[in-house]
Amino acid sequence: MSEDIVQTYCLAYYRNSYIEGDYSIKYGDNSSKLQQLMFRHADYNLLSGGLKESVKNLFDKYDLPIGCMINWSSNGRGVDLNANIESSSFIDRVKSDEKIYNLLHLNNIRRDLPGPVGMPYFLNPGEIEAENDSLLRFYEKVKNEGNLIGSFIYHSCGDIVYYLDESDMNNPWKSDFNMEDVSKNFEVASKYADTCGYRLSGQEGYTTMDSKLKSLYPVTLLVELGSVRAHPLSQFMDFDFPGSDEKFKNVYSRIINDNTKAILETLPLMLDASRK
Repeated sequence: MSEDIVQTYCLAYYRNSYIEGDYSIKYGDNSSKLQQLMFRHADYNLLSGGLKESVKNLFDKYDLPIGCMINWSSNGRGVDLNANIESSSFIDRVKSDEKIYNLLHLNNIRRDLPGPVGMPYFLNPGEIEAENDSLLRFYEKVKNEGNLIGSFIYHSCGDIVYYLDESDMNNPWKSDFNMEDVSKNFEVASKYADTCGYRLSGQEGYTTMDSKLKSLYPVTLLVELGSVRAHPLSQFMDFDFPGSDEKFKNVYSRIINDNTKAILETLPLMLDASRK
């Protein structure tokens, strides 16, 4: 595609998502979504092998909405990897057979069933997905064989840097909460946020894989990239239309430039914190 067509897709995806979010608030509408219908021809037939069969089975079994593959953030089994954790906040709700829907422009997708942004913890109780098992073993390998300073975990969107807060909730990975770790993490997070103009936020609860990694490896940050919602495509808008709101101008370039600068300026502080 030419650059102007790519940008048209990104803008149309965002605008349609915004409209659908508005419809969900005004009318409780959870029917077909404009931003999904833009990609109604993108389905499991574009995949191959075992992945194609797995995703096809999810569509057939759970009657997933047309075009929802554009929203896919689960793995091929329909499990949300970030929520594939023993302390997921959804466990009790799923066990009680509650129907859990996404919000706003994704409110036609259920979270209590395997799917695009689906199953919030385990397909089988206590089972960790292979991707997460590999991730945790990788961290441990680097820690044991190298010099693990910390890590950056990136999501979209929100313009937020989350720091490791001392929560009222019990942290399942820290029996003795080390306030020195909290202080280090806050110092590093503050530097990152100040550099790229993001806001700081504390740990809301230990219910995600992100929170587990931040607890086990304290000089680790979770960064929500960009303030333009309705990802994935909206974060790639990079035009400068006359009269457009500043929020929507050069979105992608701003994200890349701001966070590159933040990484370079935060790394020395991370290194120093890891040595203390």
